[in-house]
Amino acid sequence: MQVIEEMAICDLSGWPNLLAKNQTVLIRTPISTFRPVARVELRAALRRALTRWSGFPDGALPLMESACGPVWTGEDPLDISLSYGISEGLIGLRHGGRIGVDIMPVQPLAEMKEVARWYLGPDVMDSIIRAGNPALEFAAAWTERESRVKCLKIGLTEWTEEQARMEALCASHRLVLGEDVVGCMSVSRA
Repeated sequence: MQVIEEMAICDLSGWPNLLAKNQTVLIRTPISTFRPVARVELRAALRRALTRWSGFPDGALPLMESACGPVWTGEDPLDISLSYGISEGLIGLRHGGRIGVDIMPVQPLAEMKEVARWYLGPDVMDSIIRAGNPALEFAAAWTERESRVKCLKIGLTEWTEEQARMEALCASHRLVLGEDVVGCMSVSRA
């Protein structure tokens, strides 16, 4: 993975302004461990941030839900990506380009080898097996794949070489969010 353009990571108390085209902002926020409640909380945090940045009142935000999550329909292009961890959420925002974010806890997974073989490819599966901390390596690889799929706004499928070439259109940056939480942010290269 490579480091990408200037990026700000903040929590809800320190929101920066969205300024330049292609600027990326990530917002970390605590959320419920109960997924239906977490979904509502994360979208509420998104609305608060967008209200602050856009100048639109909450009820008039040009925001709609799609199969891929919230979509900004305002004149100024803004891409949005959301991810849920065990007790925190991540909101990715990018002016003028696409973004995908994903986070997950680092924990052993009984089916890790099988999931890696089918969804991450043979080379990644081999690196996970050889890693000193397979759970960490798996979480890092999984969040990278998920963030790229979200960036491209496509569904997750089993790994193929063609799929890997398509996903290479995204630049990815690993996020270390604590001892037991990792993530990845991917942005469109063009």
